[in-house]
Amino acid sequence: DTGTVKGSDWEAKTEELASRGISLSDLLEFYSNLGVCIMPSFQPDVHTTNDVVRLGIIPRTSSAGSSYAEFVNDGKKVIPKKMVTHNWQNLFRDLLATV
Repeated sequence: DTGTVKGSDWEAKTEELASRGISLSDLLEFYSNLGVCIMPSFQPDVHTTNDVVRLGIIPRTSSAGSSYAEFVNDGKKVIPKKMVTHNWQNLFRDLLATV
């Protein structure tokens, strides 16, 4: 049954994604820099999570070819204590407020 056997590639990717935790202090520091040195055009009542990823996170991490969590953790694996889900079209400030 191919539905239950995922394979070693799937397992490796799952483990990689599961080790991309970020501390609350790193998240708050990122948010405090929005509109200043990160994404100077940032407006909390306008920009969505998608906007912040495309205009704030990707420009900071593209040269390293990493996720933001890997970037702030210097490539170290960090297992998160909580899982936060989100909608890409919601305001980024609302996502931060829920955290």
